[in-house]
Amino acid sequence: MQQAVSFQPDSAEAWSDLGSARKILLDDAGALTAFEKAVHFAPNDPVAEERLGSELLSQGKAREALPHLEEAVRLDAHDQTALYNLQRALLIDGHPEEAEAAKKKLTALLQEKDQADQRAVMAIQLNNQGAALEKADKLPGGAS
Repeated sequence: MQQAVSFQPDSAEAWSDLGSARKILLDDAGALTAFEKAVHFAPNDPVAEERLGSELLSQGKAREALPHLEEAVRLDAHDQTALYNLQRALLIDGHPEEAEAAKKKLTALLQEKDQADQRAVMAIQLNNQGAALEKADKLPGGAS
């Protein structure tokens, strides 16, 4: 990743990935610097904003994390990680009402995802049942 940013120093994606790699290596300062560069080069990238906000939050800088997490949620309202970390940052920074609102959005998002998953499973089951009936030549009104 270090080579990637040396070849493309203005690549937000490379900086963001470098930040993630540094985070895995427990280089918090290096991760923060890389995430900041990612946001600098792509200020409208929800992933870059979420990663920077989450890193700031993990370093105990909830107030500094808030604008980045809010921007990440604004750019991608379905980002569960950004919503969760926004809720945490708001709570830590002393905004319980706003934290509760973020929690409600996250809960609604998770419920929507669960319902969509249930519908997908049901569609697969119905498709499998139809295929089994077709294979057994037991579909009503079908041509043989």
